[in-house]
Amino acid sequence: MLAAFVVVALAGVTAWGVLHSPLYDVDRIHGVGSTRYDASTLADAAGLHRGEPIVFIDLASAAAAVEKLPWIAGATVTRDLPGTITITVSERLPVGWIARPDGRAALLDVEGRVLEDLPTAPPGLPEIRTSAAVPETGTRFDVVAAATTVAARWTVIARGGVQEIGVDRFDLLVTMGDGTRVIFGPAVDVDAKMAALAAVLQHIGDQTVRYVDVAVPAAPTVGTLVEVIPGVAPEPGASGA
Repeated sequence: MLAAFVVVALAGVTAWGVLHSPLYDVDRIHGVGSTRYDASTLADAAGLHRGEPIVFIDLASAAAAVEKLPWIAGATVTRDLPGTITITVSERLPVGWIARPDGRAALLDVEGRVLEDLPTAPPGLPEIRTSAAVPETGTRFDVVAAATTVAARWTVIARGGVQEIGVDRFDLLVTMGDGTRVIFGPAVDVDAKMAALAAVLQHIGDQTVRYVDVAVPAAPTVGTLVEVIPGVAPEPGASGA
């Protein structure tokens, strides 16, 4: 009995020694899927280092740590014995930007997460406007999440496409490239509102209008008044279309 115990104990000690030996140390850390971060940056974010015992790494915790990087949407960490770690990521895509008080442009993804600050506004992306303070990079800006959702799903390219999306509590006011305003309402029934807007713009052709209201997509309206737009004072003597 004692002999059997000694054998088991020796086996355990041997196994522990092998797992902690250089044979099972992390020798290589690969990064896959990122255009923003190299393998070294991903490894630092995951808290992984060459030379540490590979079998004792908490892969789930390492992946969760990588996902805290501003541009990372999802991450997985895998090990390939005896010494290789691979960090595979998917990245977020910018759908709009918002101005900071100092003039920098903060990129936003579809969820309203602040991805990065740029010195100037990026071309080809709509500006998101709100009176709320913009949080630091890597933080989700819930105030503009509805606007970024609409920006990501915007399909109407007529009249210069979407140039700006203003946030007024739960309602959105879109400004298109030619200055036409779209009273969008809440970010619900987005596809139906897009379809209604496209149909209205096709119907009116090159006619100049001040606004198109698709807040109720089944009954869109067109007009020349700004008084129907929340937060904008009506023009003296203006009349509807």
